[in-house]
Amino acid sequence: MDTLERFSPWAKGLVEFRYHGDIPLASAIRGTHPLLGELGYEFGTDFHMTNDKRLFREASSSLPSLLEGKSVHQYNPRFEPPRYGVDPSEGYEELLRRELARLKGHYQELAKRKGLGAKEAKAFVRDQLAKAEEQFRRGAWRLPHQLPRLVWRDVASSTNERTLIAARVPAGVFLGNTLNYVRPYRYRVGEEEVDQEVVPEEEFLYLLALFNSFVLDYYLRLRTTSHVNIFFLRELPIPMPDPGLKARVVALAKKVEASLAQNRADRAELEALIAREVFHLTRCQFARVLATFRFGQVDRELLRLSLKGF
Repeated sequence: MDTLERFSPWAKGLVEFRYHGDIPLASAIRGTHPLLGELGYEFGTDFHMTNDKRLFREASSSLPSLLEGKSVHQYNPRFEPPRYGVDPSEGYEELLRRELARLKGHYQELAKRKGLGAKEAKAFVRDQLAKAEEQFRRGAWRLPHQLPRLVWRDVASSTNERTLIAARVPAGVFLGNTLNYVRPYRYRVGEEEVDQEVVPEEEFLYLLALFNSFVLDYYLRLRTTSHVNIFFLRELPIPMPDPGLKARVVALAKKVEASLAQNRADRAELEALIAREVFHLTRCQFARVLATFRFGQVDRELLRLSLKGF
């Protein structure tokens, strides 16, 4: 039970240790690092591929794209062309409606902090939601799709070439429910108001590098079956390195992203840096991680260069 609490404190999901060496290796990766779900990030989806199909149109250059899981690959938001587009006005109105419903809870919390009675609280929440809608419509606040987003594929398998597949998608595109995303801003509930705080680009580049690393992919494969859902992702360990090391990871991630992960030398350097200095694995441990990637068309040259660069 202690092991379950350590690896899956919220979802209580089973961890499948396939080999005796997986237990100490997974424990080394878990370490004492905070879990993603403890760091204040929130997660979301845009449109359900069945329930929201009324919004979808045939893809065209005149419409914002609707990206699905197969549209992206690691560091690559343009892996396959989209099947559908979404009318920008219809998409905006639907996402605005949902965002205001989400905000309602924050304003209810603020009303409680103010000690308002039921009738006062109801009027307060209504007025604040009207002001929030105005903030969105005049561009002072943004909806998630109006900012770049860190996304990951929902559909996956522990026997695929890669399991955790993440990319940053540009502002202005919509997402189907086979792509989950880390919300690009947080709401801060103060004593008098709720404010929207955009997450810095550097934070998402750091997470992008970790999500796409062999180390966290291995760790996740001990848990996942056919989906990489939000519950699994929230329980990933996220080391908090010193600013200098984090900046090195971010700089390399930016270079890898710029090449759509086609520059093996940069990618291998990043993989080795994450394993050696972010997670503090030994060379033997990293070799064990890499040895588990043997399914599909895995890039064996990248595996070789990553270990060589350790």
